[in-house]
Amino acid sequence: MTDLIALVCEDEPFTREGITALISSLSLFSSVWEASDGQEALDYIYDNANIPDVIISDIRMPLMDGLEFCERVRNLSSSTKIIFISAYSDFEYAKKAISIGASEYITKPINQEELVNAVKRAIHAIEISEKNDRDIGINIDDRRIENLIRQISANPGSVSLKSLATEWGCSISYISLCFKEKTGQNFKDYLMRQKMLKAAEYLSSDMDSEAIVRNLGYSNYDYFARMFRKFYRISPSEYKRTVKKKS
Repeated sequence: MTDLIALVCEDEPFTREGITALISSLSLFSSVWEASDGQEALDYIYDNANIPDVIISDIRMPLMDGLEFCERVRNLSSSTKIIFISAYSDFEYAKKAISIGASEYITKPINQEELVNAVKRAIHAIEISEKNDRDIGINIDDRRIENLIRQISANPGSVSLKSLATEWGCSISYISLCFKEKTGQNFKDYLMRQKMLKAAEYLSSDMDSEAIVRNLGYSNYDYFARMFRKFYRISPSEYKRTVKKKS
């Protein structure tokens, strides 16, 4: 079983802190993130270059509600388990939640036992998915991992867990598990590092910003710049100036 990440997205501080404390006490996740609305949650995912395995999200929130947030997450990952919480038992909300592929829909006030059981069911589903991938004989052998590493080294922007899962016919979590078993490294951390090394190479070669973003597989320059600053502690433009001074 890979290290699991949970994200609690809730605009009411008291409720958010309570859910986070409850989920953390279960010792089922390596990390439990918090966000006060969908936009903050999405930014956190982008900033960490990692997609949570389980999301517990309120539906009605400012800036970006839970439904829109989780729809965007679905575009990044089909395997993330989503548990919606809401003060509303409206049928339209439930119908929309189902269309997004929510695992559970829990109404407020939250029953702690109900939420804990929902989280445990979500984790069990992840475990079953990984087991099924093994049982049906999907072969992610050393050669396939070696080829993947070569592909990432040559063109990291062409690789994503979602596209690999589709190409290889298995779950995202299973690919992550096999990659870590065979290399000792977390796939997403490895891919991010290779992207940043390639970004430095591109910046040193005077490649224009639009081409860098496109080649690295990012949706826009601002997101790329945020990832670059997080990795190198300076902005792409500052890095470029530093390289020019040294040359």
